[in-house]
Amino acid sequence: MQGVDVLVIGGGAAGIGTAASIRRRDGEAQITVIEPESTHFYQPAWAMVAGGLYDQTRSGRAMASCIPSGVRWLRGRAAAFEPAADRLPRP
Repeated sequence: MQGVDVLVIGGGAAGIGTAASIRRRDGEAQITVIEPESTHFYQPAWAMVAGGLYDQTRSGRAMASCIPSGVRWLRGRAAAFEPAADRLPRP
């Protein structure tokens, strides 16, 4: 993607954590997270939900509130990669 130094596919715990880590190390990098969902669910909590130890409604929050400051959120999906061309093909 033009104008993007780092592209993170997926806004789950790993994607958000990766974007935040890169942002802390390199405050100048142009980082974009591609994620289609508007709600971020903290899936590690679901094991505790299944065991009756955690309230399911507390495992989700607005995706916009989870995206690190200075990181762009592109609400969409990535179906393929073209790393040699440094781009994502259009669907």
